[in-house]
Amino acid sequence: MPKRTKSKAKRKTKASSPKRNAKPIEPVTPQYVPENASVVMALHDVIKVVKMIENHDKLTAFIRTIKNKGAEVRIPAQTVNLVKDFVATKGLHTNAVGKQIVNARKKTLEDTMFRTASATAAAADDGDPNQCVMGRVERG
Repeated sequence: MPKRTKSKAKRKTKASSPKRNAKPIEPVTPQYVPENASVVMALHDVIKVVKMIENHDKLTAFIRTIKNKGAEVRIPAQTVNLVKDFVATKGLHTNAVGKQIVNARKKTLEDTMFRTASATAAAADDGDPNQCVMGRVERG
């Protein structure tokens, strides 16, 4: 008896539905924190914010903006040490940024003295390929 093969029936494709126009984004006014006030925020929430910005392909623009504005974050020593331990135990210290985290430099006396903007800019180029300043201790 000859072997029969199943005939391949032509599949019917769905008629493409008309594309919808995206809803326009309405302008929003943020709820600003008063000047000279600070906010205590969990580290995992900060990471979620950065991840959301990265998922929307805006991380490069965000980094450029905060770098130009001179934004800074103060992190308690307990949190810094927890991150250092995590990086060291998970083997992330072979990465360039991981090396900076594990081998953080302490501030020297000359770093704590007042400097002009041009002297600070000249001192910022210390051969760091990532131009990151990680783990400089303020009171250490």
